[in-house]
Amino acid sequence: MSITFNKYILGSVAAAGAVAWNSYSSMGQFYPTCLHLATSKGPMAIISNFFLAMFLLFAKSVQLTFLGPLRDAEIEVLTDKIWSTVVDTLFITTIFREELNMKFFCMFLVLLFIKALHWLQQTVNASKLTYFRLFYLMCVLFLVDSIFMYYSGLVFTSSKGRSMMILFGFEYILLQNAILVTMVKFFFHLYETIIPSYGKQWDNKGAWTLYLEFIADFYKLLVYIAFFIVILMHYGIPIHIIRQLYITFASFKDRAVEVIKYRAAVRNMKSRFPDATPAELAASETCIVCRSEMKEGKKLPCGHILHFGCLRSWLERRQFCPTCMAPALVEDMQNNEQQQQQQQPPLHPPQNNGREGARVEANAPQIVFLRNVLQQNLAREMNASRAHTKEGKDGDVILDEMMKMQREMQEMQGRMSALVALYQATRTETKEKKTEEEKTEEKKTEEEKTEEKKTEEKTEIKTEETEDEEALLQKAIALSMEEEKRGEEKKEDSMEEVRRRRMLRFENEKVPLLQRPCKDAYRTRPLIDQLGNIMATVVKTSATIVIKPPRPIMDSEPEAVFDGIIRMVQRHLDVPIQLISLVEDERVWFKSYCGLGGACSNRDDSFCSYAILDTDIFIVPDALEDERFRDNVFVTKEPHIRFYAGAPLITSEGYIVGALSAIDTKPRKLTKESIDFMKDCASIVVQAMELREKNISRKVKLLQEKNNLAVAVGDRTVLKNIIDDFREGFVMWNHLKEVVMVNHAFSVITGISPDAARAYHGMDVFSCVQTDQKTLRQIRRCLEDATTDTFELVSQRMNGSLYWNQLSIKAMTFEKGGVSSYFCTFVDLSPRKMVHAQNEERL
Repeated sequence: MSITFNKYILGSVAAAGAVAWNSYSSMGQFYPTCLHLATSKGPMAIISNFFLAMFLLFAKSVQLTFLGPLRDAEIEVLTDKIWSTVVDTLFITTIFREELNMKFFCMFLVLLFIKALHWLQQTVNASKLTYFRLFYLMCVLFLVDSIFMYYSGLVFTSSKGRSMMILFGFEYILLQNAILVTMVKFFFHLYETIIPSYGKQWDNKGAWTLYLEFIADFYKLLVYIAFFIVILMHYGIPIHIIRQLYITFASFKDRAVEVIKYRAAVRNMKSRFPDATPAELAASETCIVCRSEMKEGKKLPCGHILHFGCLRSWLERRQFCPTCMAPALVEDMQNNEQQQQQQQPPLHPPQNNGREGARVEANAPQIVFLRNVLQQNLAREMNASRAHTKEGKDGDVILDEMMKMQREMQEMQGRMSALVALYQATRTETKEKKTEEEKTEEKKTEEEKTEEKKTEEKTEIKTEETEDEEALLQKAIALSMEEEKRGEEKKEDSMEEVRRRRMLRFENEKVPLLQRPCKDAYRTRPLIDQLGNIMATVVKTSATIVIKPPRPIMDSEPEAVFDGIIRMVQRHLDVPIQLISLVEDERVWFKSYCGLGGACSNRDDSFCSYAILDTDIFIVPDALEDERFRDNVFVTKEPHIRFYAGAPLITSEGYIVGALSAIDTKPRKLTKESIDFMKDCASIVVQAMELREKNISRKVKLLQEKNNLAVAVGDRTVLKNIIDDFREGFVMWNHLKEVVMVNHAFSVITGISPDAARAYHGMDVFSCVQTDQKTLRQIRRCLEDATTDTFELVSQRMNGSLYWNQLSIKAMTFEKGGVSSYFCTFVDLSPRKMVHAQNEERL
């Protein structure tokens, strides 16, 4: 583009010089030469083109001086706005057609140039020199707008209203308003950048910006209304203003609604939201908005805790909890509850026919003791994890922490074996008590002895059945683990074959590399499979007991081990942005990050999608010089990536699951020592992830032992409490299609209360699903065939709102055949879909 522009400038100068020399050589004097150039059409066109070229050269010089070279995205925006302005000008010529002359076109050209400078207000760098140049440019633009506005006003008053200068006057009024708003935002940004050096934090920037934009839109609306009235009085209906007037009015209305909602949200904010107690702060650990530690915070009606400043900035944009999407205002929650009660149809719960299964009476002293021991162990683990997070240990102690975690898991297994031994000891004590009672009963009559012997035989049969059930449970655990291993091997073999065929088909069809499926994508087992394998060990009757499975690494809470690795990379490479990313089908999720404002991004725009294509480190020295990333949204906009280095995370099985990335906003190169350091850190990340998965599997086994212990003792309340702690909705019904278990998360996601859910029968529990008949038939076939499957579909809550639902179904069978029960999980995918939609909107 620069070569074409340079050729145009040189050609225009050469043509103008040749025409001037030819005229001067033929006329011989200066004045006749100027008269000939001004009256001849050909020379006049060449001279006009020369002045246009000089004007463009001046505009290019101003742009390079104050703003630097333009990016492709800026050129695209500039081109679109120039064409829009030219189209509006064509409509304007219908109103001022009597005043169309060279002066009009010159004024329009100057206006277009000044508008372009108002549009180009962003740069990539943020040095002090850049700030000074931007401030100086804004002052010059404000002065130019004021001068042209004053000149247009003088011409307008002297001509008594009928002049084309009214058009330019109103345009410069709008430009002056825009540059004032930009200058105020510029000062806001400087103040926010400087104030942390004094140990303070400015939490009211969002509110000030909101009020500033509201006032600017109101002023702009008044200007358009005045312009419309003046043109209507002197010329007629201004067609070209109607669209802009409507857009301005709609923007002002939306801004007013935002201001009203914000004022309603922050009114009496300190008294509306109570302060969190130290115990609640210790349980919450970090703020979900800023991902930093909380020493004080405000508690929302739903129970989640945020910083006061984070809560205020969040309420400026949304009026609901960022964690559970519940309304942040008490009035909204009450209205939603009333709507749910009004819209919920009257349901008649089915009568209990006694088929749910017999409940075993719990032995109170032993259960209380076991429950207290388990709660103490869980509390100790939570406190230890919080201590690690607060200390922020990193560097050489990371591997020591991993070994310490292994030792803690071994100690936990020893405690569980001690609990099992304690339980067996209590059973022997009960048997000894029974023998003593039998000795005392020998003194009774023979008739009473015969009757009591019959009852004792019945009880002995029951105890033998329970012992048989324990043996069967142990066999079921072993068989389920073997089947799980075989199923995983078969699944991996089949998935590898399918993946190989797909990659071969894409290569044969010559599909671009970025559109092919990633053969090393991160593969995690669905929650429904883990839950089903655990439940298969304890299902004996329709009254099935379940336990809580471990959470996968995706969407998990921050951990000190991974945060420490990030800080090591930051100190060694001295880069502002570092992250550990895991790649899925449609998104890239950050396990740990520093210097970014979000926990995930779209896979199509992420640099990490390229880092997982090879086993060696992926380096981009300058993104603006790389054709793959020159127009990337993260390069043209925040965070303005210029340098990227990503070391792939390769598991022990050879799968690439993500990357350890280092990002900078300026071009740079890595030394061999830095490259080796990133590779070593990536291997540490993989070791930490694999050790984490091993610990999770060990916890699953411990939970299985807890579950078997709870079944043997007959304590179902503990397991029900564990189910209620699920963040995923859970519902279960027996072979008679009667709902026997439902947790609190199901009610939160679907809006159906537990009592109302128990009134459903079989497929009626999917009445909240809003999807096509084909998917419903697949769900029904899955239930009939007793198979496991997962569906993503749109569902409707009881209050009428829609949400994305990940529905997983699994059927449990008896050992002798036949379906014993069904259970399914509901996962709300709306937050993930919202992030994906926001990334698409940014494009």
